[in-house]
Amino acid sequence: RFKPMKIWKDEYKAQKELIEEEIEADNTPSPDADTSTLEKLGFYTEDNKYWFATQSGFVEGTNFVIEPLFHIYSMTNNRRLIRITNEYEYTMLCDVPSDAMVSVDKFQNFLFSEGNYLVFINNNQFKKLLRYIGEKFPKCFEIKTFGWQPEGFWAWADGAFNGKWTPVDEMGIMHHSGKNYFSPAFSDVYSQLRQDDDVYENDRRFVCRTSNITLQQWADLMQRVYKQGNNGQYAIAYLAAALFRSEIYNLYKIFPHLFLHGEKGSGKSQMAWSLSNVFQQGTPPFNLSAGTDVAFFRWLARYRDVIIWYDEYTDNVDEKRFQALKSAYDGVGREKGKMSRDSRTESDKINSAAVISGQHLPQRDDNSLYTRSVVRFFIKPKNGYGKQETKDYDTLKRVEENGLSQVVHTLLDQRHIVTKKFGRVFSDMFEYYKEKLVEKEVQVEDRILRNYTILAAMVWLFQNETSVDLRLNPEFFRDLCLQDAIEQNEKVSSSDALGTFWKMLGGLIQEGKLTMTDYDLQEKWHEKKTFKRDGDKDTEQINFEKETWVLYLDFDRAYQKYMEAHRMIFGTTGLGLQTMMDYTHNHWSYLGLKGSHHFAAGNGKRTSAHMFNYTELVEKRVMPDFKGILSGEDFDSEETDNSWMEEDKKPDAEQSELNLNNQPESFKNRL
Repeated sequence: RFKPMKIWKDEYKAQKELIEEEIEADNTPSPDADTSTLEKLGFYTEDNKYWFATQSGFVEGTNFVIEPLFHIYSMTNNRRLIRITNEYEYTMLCDVPSDAMVSVDKFQNFLFSEGNYLVFINNNQFKKLLRYIGEKFPKCFEIKTFGWQPEGFWAWADGAFNGKWTPVDEMGIMHHSGKNYFSPAFSDVYSQLRQDDDVYENDRRFVCRTSNITLQQWADLMQRVYKQGNNGQYAIAYLAAALFRSEIYNLYKIFPHLFLHGEKGSGKSQMAWSLSNVFQQGTPPFNLSAGTDVAFFRWLARYRDVIIWYDEYTDNVDEKRFQALKSAYDGVGREKGKMSRDSRTESDKINSAAVISGQHLPQRDDNSLYTRSVVRFFIKPKNGYGKQETKDYDTLKRVEENGLSQVVHTLLDQRHIVTKKFGRVFSDMFEYYKEKLVEKEVQVEDRILRNYTILAAMVWLFQNETSVDLRLNPEFFRDLCLQDAIEQNEKVSSSDALGTFWKMLGGLIQEGKLTMTDYDLQEKWHEKKTFKRDGDKDTEQINFEKETWVLYLDFDRAYQKYMEAHRMIFGTTGLGLQTMMDYTHNHWSYLGLKGSHHFAAGNGKRTSAHMFNYTELVEKRVMPDFKGILSGEDFDSEETDNSWMEEDKKPDAEQSELNLNNQPESFKNRL
C-alpha cells in the first residue's frame, strides 16, 4: 500500500535476519554449559534446563534437570528415585513409577502433580534423555517386610542392624554388604505428607529406640511385674523364641501363639503391651471384632520375627479370622488369585508371632486354637496391687517409652548359635519330656507338648549355650513348661467335643434323663464284639487282664438326649451323629459293638450296644463312678465336678444342680 514496496520488504528481511542471529547466538551453549552429551545425544545442560538441537537451532526441552538416584527394583512395583531441580532452584525427591517414565505424556502428568516441572520435547528427544540417565541408576530393593531379612540383617524402618547400627540416609536408603535397601517411611520423598495422607504411618512406629537398660534388667523387671503364675518368665521366653520364629518354622513348620486369658483388669493386656512395645512403641493392637480382613492379614505379613498383638478374642469372631489364626500356627497365609489369564495365585505370608488376648478361652472348633497356643491365665488380685508392685509397673512403662531396641539387638547377636544348635536342643528336650510323661503315666497331645518344648528349648539354649543371660533358671523353666503342658492338656481333654459328650452323659444319668433302659453296667472278664469281615458278620473275643466294668450304650438314644441337653445348655447343636460316632469309636475306651444286648431295665429290651471300658473311664476321671448305685450304696456327688455346666450354660437357661440328691425318690429306686 505504501510506495516504494521493495524498500519495505528489504528492510523487513534485514531486521528479521538480525533478530534470528541474535536468538541463535543466545541459544548457543555458554562456556559454563555442560556439553558432554551434545555430540552423542544432541542436547546439553545449562541453567537447570535441557537444551535440544533442532534444524532451527537449540530449543528449550525442559525447565528442570534430573539427578538419577536409585532404581527400586520389584516385580510388582518397579520405581525410580530421582531428584529434580527446576530453573528457579526448587529441588525435591521423587519416587516415580518406572512405567511413568517411558513417555513424555506420562512423565509430564506425574511431574506437574508435584510442582512447576514442564517438558517441551517429543518422545524421540525424550528417549535420548532417558538413554543418558537410565544407566546412572544403581539398583536397590524396597524393604517390604521389616524385621529379619534373608540377607542376614535386621531392618527397622529407620535403619539396619547387623552387629552395628546403620541409619538410613535422607533418601531412605540403608546399606548392607554392598547392596542398597529402600525404606520409604524415612525418605525425604514422603517427609511432606500430611498425617491424613501418610500411608507409612504404621512403619514410622517400627523404629530403633535404644536406652541404657540392659536385657537382664528388663527381664528382672518383667518377672517382678508379671510374677503371677510365672507369666513374666513366659513373656521373656516367648520374646526370645519370636525373634527366631523363621528359623523355628523352617525346622518344624509350626510356631505357637501366646494366648493371654483373664478377666478385665487382671493384667493380660498390660503384658501384651509390654511385649508389643519392645518393637513398636504405642502401636495399638488389632481388634479382632473390628478391623478389615486386608489389614488383619497384612499385620502378620508386614513384619518378620516380630510379635503382633491381636486383642478382644471371643469364640464369636468372624470365621475367616478364626481360621486365619489357626492357619497362622502352621504358617499358612491367605491365597489370592492374580489378575491374569492363567491360574496363578499369590499368598499373604505369615512372618510374625501372634499374641492373642481376651476374656474368653478359645474353645471353638473342638479347641483347635487352644491347642495351638501357650495359654497363660491372669487373675485380678482381690486386694489390688501393692505399693511396690505399682512402683515396678510404673518403672517398666517408663523403660518402654525410652526404648527397648537394645533388648532385640542383644538377642539377635546370638542368631548364629540359635541357627546352629536349636534343632538339637529341641530334640533333646522333647525326648526328655516324653520320658517324664511315661514315668508319670500321663499322655499329652503332641501339638501342646511341642508348643511348650519350643519355649523351654529356647531358654535352655540361651542359658547354657550362649553368653546372654535371660535371668531364667533353665531347669525350673523346663519343669514348669512340662507341668503347664500337662495341665493344659487335661483342660483340653475335659473341654473338647468328646470330653463334653462324656460329661453330659454323666450329667444326664444323674438327672435321670438317661436311664438304664439306655445304658447298662456289668463287670466282665471277657466279652464278644461284632464286626464285619469281607462283608459278613463275625465276632471276636475280648479278654480283660482283670475283672472290668463294661458300659453298654444304646448310642442312638444317648445321642438324641445329648443333643437336646447341648441345645439347652449351650444354645447350639452338638457334633453330628456320624462325627460323634467316629470320635467315640476311635477313643481309647471303645471296645467295640455288641450285636445284641439285653437291657434288663428296659422290660426285656434287646438291641445292639456300643461297649466302652467303664473302669478306665472312671480311673481317668472322664465319667463319674456309678457302680455304687448298682450295689445299693449312696452315690457320692462330691466326687463329680459338674461346675463346667454351670459356667458354660446361657444365663437364661434354667437348670437344676446335677447331682443325685436333687432327683426324685422314684429315680433313685429305679437305679
